[in-house]
Amino acid sequence: MSFDWGVSSEMLEEEVKKEEAAQAKRGIPESGIYPAVVKKAYLSRSQGGALGFNLELAELDGNPIDGEGRTFYYTGWIKSGDAKGNKTTWTRKIKDEKTGEETTVEVLLPSWFQVEHILAIAGKKLEELQPQDATIERFGQQENVKIIPELEGTKTKIVVQQYENEYNNEVTIKYDILDFLKPDGSAVGSGRDEAKWAKYLERNPIKLLKKKQEKKTELSPEEQSAVNKW
Repeated sequence: MSFDWGVSSEMLEEEVKKEEAAQAKRGIPESGIYPAVVKKAYLSRSQGGALGFNLELAELDGNPIDGEGRTFYYTGWIKSGDAKGNKTTWTRKIKDEKTGEETTVEVLLPSWFQVEHILAIAGKKLEELQPQDATIERFGQQENVKIIPELEGTKTKIVVQQYENEYNNEVTIKYDILDFLKPDGSAVGSGRDEAKWAKYLERNPIKLLKKKQEKKTELSPEEQSAVNKW
């Protein structure tokens, strides 16, 4: 996930190094839509205090790798770090193109859209979850986390996109899980279904690195929905 959406930058070096090593070992999947099942779900904390929602998903009907089916990894930051106040939202300024006036809105961190989708597919609400303290092997070392057993066994379809990532002046290829769909490929709520995501990935098989990006002045439908909730 992107680290510039209100999440403390203190965790950047820690998480990027671990993720780079883990992805290099397991290989990068092609952009596409994969049927999968949740093997493990847990919450973790970065050194900067940000709260991560993590999923390990096994590909269904996939080609075995090293004797096992491919495993996909998802981490969504659902609370910002200590320096940002451990918030579920980030502050964004929106400029009215007609009047030029700027307004400030509180928008949910982007990962919340994916998290809400997988919870809906599992038929669970956030307040119903009962995370349990556990020690697991993560990125090759033991780490204290809070596992979420209620999500284990949830079947879904995951939307995967490769992207270029730059760190320490080196560009590598990584992948993001953009969305979680119902097992039949239908969308959760008003999101994109499998057919719409397939068209998107056909046009954008890899998200290219942009050195300079223009600031958005309009909210996406998902962000506008989050603003309405608040």
